[in-house]
Amino acid sequence: MADNSAETAGAATPQSYKWTDEDTRELIPWRAANADLFTGRRNATLTGFEEFIKKKGLEGMLDAKAIRKRWENLVQKYKALKNPPEVSTPKRRRVDTVAIVKALQDNEKQADEVMQEMQREQREREEKREREAAEREERRHQEAVEREERRHRQTVEREERFFREMREREDRRDREMAAREREASAREERLLAILDVISKTI
Repeated sequence: MADNSAETAGAATPQSYKWTDEDTRELIPWRAANADLFTGRRNATLTGFEEFIKKKGLEGMLDAKAIRKRWENLVQKYKALKNPPEVSTPKRRRVDTVAIVKALQDNEKQADEVMQEMQREQREREEKREREAAEREERRHQEAVEREERRHRQTVEREERFFREMREREDRRDREMAAREREASAREERLLAILDVISKTI
């Protein structure tokens, strides 16, 4: 039982690792180089700092929330020292933050490049969306034109079919009338022939 208690007491837990200035100097350029991990989505920040923990091989000894807090503090300190208020600053605090500011400034170019890359990618995404929107609009217009042309062709075909069937009906009536007229003429000729025979026999 005592052995288990000893193992538990000696096991690494979050916050059991002592953060150093070297860790801070590593965090700053890493954060700038991996800005794409921090998308602003829910839990993206914690997931990003978990990658930093994995990189250092300190799983279980560092907590992503604590690193996020450290980073937020660094940003606040940098902003405060970059635009200091008109008040005196204790020497000890100034000494604690000078190295941080210097590291941030040393990596400012890299951070700017990352930001420019992100802005470029954003512009490309926006341009892609605009192109896709224009292509969709062009397709819709083309489809509308094709539908209108198809409706026009169908209307023309219906009209042509109507007039063709009407002509065919008229032709059929003309043929039937001509046939009836021929039959009537033939009956009349037969009747006249019979009458002629009868008159000769009287």
